Amino acid sequence: MTAPTTIRYDVVDGIGHLVLARPQRGNALDQVALDELDSVVRGAEADPQLRCLLVSAEGRFFCTGGDLRALGASREGAPDFVRGVTTALNSMVARLAGATAPVVVATRAPAIGAGVCFAAVADVVIASDTASFVAGYPALGLTPDAGLSWLLPRRVGQRAAASYFLRDQTWTARQALALGLVGEVVADDDLDARALAVATEIATGSTPAHLATRALLLSGSERTLSEQLEREAASLASAVQTEDGWHGITEVLAGRVPSFPAPPEAG
Repeated sequence: MTAPTTIRYDVVDGIGHLVLARPQRGNALDQVALDELDSVVRGAEADPQLRCLLVSAEGRFFCTGGDLRALGASREGAPDFVRGVTTALNSMVARLAGATAPVVVATRAPAIGAGVCFAAVADVVIASDTASFVAGYPALGLTPDAGLSWLLPRRVGQRAAASYFLRDQTWTARQALALGLVGEVVADDDLDARALAVATEIATGSTPAHLATRALLLSGSERTLSEQLEREAASLASAVQTEDGWHGITEVLAGRVPSFPAPPEAG
C-alpha cells in the first residue's frame, strides 16, 4: 500500500504504535483517514509479532470525529456520504474491538463526537490531565455513531451515557476517570512514558490469554451468569492446553516467575 497520509504506524518490541497524524484538521475522520486506519488495523491483525496496539494523536485535538467540511458539502449528498463513512467507521470500531492484541489509548487532547470511540473501545485508556471528552452530537442536532450508543453505557453506565449525550456534556479527564471511561490520569509530561510502560507491561504477558480474556469481557454483558460461567470454564479449559498456559503452570510449580516471549517470526 502507499504510505498513509493521515496516520503513522510502526512496531517496536511487539508494540504497534498508531498515531493519528492529521493535526491540521483536528485528526477528523474522513474517507481517506478511515481507509488508512482500516488498512493499518488489518495489517496489525495479520502480524503474529504484535502483542499490544498503542493509539495516540498529534496536535491540539485527539480526534474531532467525522469531518464536517466533507459532510457539509451537499445537503442532498449528505445521507449517502454518511452511509459511506459510517460503513468504514463501523468496520474500524469492530476491528479494534476484536483486535488480535489488546488496545491501549493515550490521550492528552480533546476527543469530540466519534473521536471518543477510541477511548470507548480500548482495553486501557491513559489520559493526561489536559484531556477531555466532548459529546458534540447534540450541538449539531445529530445522533451518536461509531458504536458509542453501545460502548459508552457499558463503560460508564446507562444514566451517565444518557446525560452525556442528551446534555451535550464535556467530561474532563478526572471526570472520565471517576466514571470509568479512563483508567488512569497522569501529568501531561508523563503521558507518553506512562502509556508506553503500560503497553510494554501488557506486551510481555500472554497474548493468547489476553485475547481470550478480552472476548469474555466484551461479550459477558450479553449472557446470563450461567451462560458466562460455562463460557469461562470452556475458555480456561482451552487456555491450560496452550503453550503459554502450560508454561505458566509448570513455571509456577517449579517456583519460577513465568515469562511469555513473542512467537518466532514466520519464514
